[in-house]
This record gives sequence, structure tokens and C-alpha cells, in this order.
Amino acid sequence: MFAKERGNQLQGLLHLPNGAPSADTFERVFKPIKADSLQEILKTCGRETVSRLAEKQIALDGKKLREVSPTSRGNGGLYILQCPGK
Repeated sequence: MFAKERGNQLQGLLHLPNGAPSADTFERVFKPIKADSLQEILKTCGRETVSRLAEKQIALDGKKLREVSPTSRGNGGLYILQCPGK
């Protein structure tokens, strides 16, 4: 569904001279893969990626305060942006 909705966007990213693979092709490719093995590989990859990026990430928390700056007065609202530390 995602690929069908965004086919034009994906065409620029992927070189598929014969078009997108069918559902049957995906089934043949993924059927022999053991779900537990794939899960472990993805977990390991995810952990490695997170550990590489851990010191490079900044967590931001944004909130819009209600009834502080009503839009009826021409305001877009009052926002608070917080960057919590460790």
C-alpha cells in the first residue's frame, strides 16, 4: 500500500528496470527467512545504530499552552520548547 501511494517518490530512489516486484516475489524472498533470526539481526543492528548516535541526539519536547494566547486575537498560540538534560 505504501509503495503504491508513493510510487513516484520511490522511483527516484530505486533503480527497478522491470518495475516493482510483485507480492509473490516478496513472498518467495522472505518465506525462507526465519523470523527469529531476522529479529535478532535487526535488534543487533538497531542497538549498534542507537549506540553510535547516542551522543549525537538532542531530545526536544514541545508543547502549545492552551488558553494563553487565543487565536481569536490574531495569535498563533504560545509554545514552549524544552530540551531536557540527562
